[in-house]
Amino acid sequence: MSPTLGLIYTPVGGNWTCPGRPPLPGGGQWIPPAARAAGAAVLGTVDYDIPTTNVLYVSTSGSDSNPGTVGSPKRTVAAASEALKGTSTSANPGTVVIRGGTYHEGAYQPGNGYYLRWQAYPGEIVWFDGSTVASSWTDNGNGTWTTAYTAPAIPGIGTDKIGDDPNALLPDMCFYDGTELYQVADGATPAAGQFSVNRGSNTLTIATSPSGHEVRYSDLVYLLTSGSRIDLLGLGIRRYRCAGNTLHVGMYYGGTSADTVIENVHVTQMGRNALYVGKDRTRITATTFYKIGQTAVLGGDLDDLVIEQCKIHQTDTGKWKTQPTSGAIKLTVARRSTLRFNHMRYSHNGNMIWYDVSCSQVLCYGNDIDGTSLDGTTYADSGICYEECDGGFWDGVQYQSLIAANTVVNCHKSIVICASGNVDVANNTIGASWAGSAQAILVLQDRDINHGGQEPAINVPWWCAGVAILNNRVLAQSNGWQLLAYDSQGEVPRPRAVAAHLGSASGQQIGGAMLSKVAGNWFAPATGSSSSGSVMATIGKADGGRTNANTPAALAAPNAAYGLSSSNIGTNYQSAAEPTSAADHATSEPITARIAVLFDAAAGMHYVGNPLPAPVPV
Repeated sequence: MSPTLGLIYTPVGGNWTCPGRPPLPGGGQWIPPAARAAGAAVLGTVDYDIPTTNVLYVSTSGSDSNPGTVGSPKRTVAAASEALKGTSTSANPGTVVIRGGTYHEGAYQPGNGYYLRWQAYPGEIVWFDGSTVASSWTDNGNGTWTTAYTAPAIPGIGTDKIGDDPNALLPDMCFYDGTELYQVADGATPAAGQFSVNRGSNTLTIATSPSGHEVRYSDLVYLLTSGSRIDLLGLGIRRYRCAGNTLHVGMYYGGTSADTVIENVHVTQMGRNALYVGKDRTRITATTFYKIGQTAVLGGDLDDLVIEQCKIHQTDTGKWKTQPTSGAIKLTVARRSTLRFNHMRYSHNGNMIWYDVSCSQVLCYGNDIDGTSLDGTTYADSGICYEECDGGFWDGVQYQSLIAANTVVNCHKSIVICASGNVDVANNTIGASWAGSAQAILVLQDRDINHGGQEPAINVPWWCAGVAILNNRVLAQSNGWQLLAYDSQGEVPRPRAVAAHLGSASGQQIGGAMLSKVAGNWFAPATGSSSSGSVMATIGKADGGRTNANTPAALAAPNAAYGLSSSNIGTNYQSAAEPTSAADHATSEPITARIAVLFDAAAGMHYVGNPLPAPVPV
């Protein structure tokens, strides 16, 4: 294959060369692509084309009895959308152009089968806001103030989901001059920076004088539950409770909402989960998620999802338990999803990217992830978790998922492959951080082969085999493992008749070694044991059959002890220094064509770690 995007390569003697530049081993000089921006453009700076037909305008000064022209706009987005439903088609969607201002709208449900676009008027700032101003207060004489408030019921979700914040289940939100206040227990007396709710008397109490300040509380649960395609372009969405409806989410897409585009949208101060997408070919691009109570994006039972160039900061602010969901992105039963060039920061204890249950043909690359919490005291549970997933066996073809060219640091576990197979973990730069037992790369079979999942076992068998660990740069860590791979089901050595057990068709790769190849990786120096310090690699069974290796030579030596042939463990390296020279990178495995195309490079190039520049948050 030849390089793409106009890079200055010339094929000479089978290699790619570039005049005046020292060649890299296996190919010519490689020029990294430019860094991508991550996040939404500043509100009011986008300029989306306005169609000439099938368009209605909305303004805060309009009326829903108006025709919806630019000179006589409607008042609400819901009314304009309803008026356009009868004329919207896949070729000519109904477009709602929203003039600048704040729109207190929610609970829109358009039904199935329509195609609408909600877009900001060029150069104007539009917010959907789920909160309202509290204007009448009573001074209680003890440093607190109380207002009438219609208190919602506490959602029926088990308290076993509560993590480090015992009040996270409370569904209310209050804002003082735009800053979210912390909610204390119902009926408690709040301190400065806090509020409480009395559900018996339907009141809300704060501990800072509201005089001369804007105090708001969230009275809307969600913006929309859409069975139709509604594109969102250049908008702001904030302060919805996201508690008590389906999946406790601010925006829900199901029904016939395939092909939805969400672009240049700011989503912030959401009580629980911000967005759920459940239909094919949804594209979320250049969008900012900020201060999200639980999870930014949930997705399930869909094909060809793309999430790219998003900024996802401060998720799991409610400090929920990792299970069943908390963090940045969680997908289930998703085929051919692409997550790329996203910038993720500040999660309390969630998973930053979590493929959970029967995801296949995963493509995850170019993401920059730091799991440190905002206060620096906790870390995300995992950076990228690939659990009960597989490359997928579809139409007689065995596919391989790809987790490549990501930077993942400051998580309990940086990259996790759990009860999952047929995936290449390649050219990542990773480092784990945890006061317990940090794991930079964890490969684990921790459950029985019995499937019980939502995809047939023949397609996604939930079995750890065919995992390649290639060309990763593992950074120094104070404790735990740089690579930990084991089977707690006592199935090592691996070769066995698993295919017959699952009724697999010929060609499906679910037997054989857990690790198909470990080669070209640069590990950090390690001198610890499994109980203290940092271990370079531990491979084997959970029942005492593990083998520790603190040098590449030790890692390569005992292949037979954990059921691997000599070809499974290739040449790996160890250094405290970063690989910088051509000679350093020559130690890596040649990059395959499938991975090279992600880098805008030629197949056969050598590189250790993540070669892509980090996405730049905007």
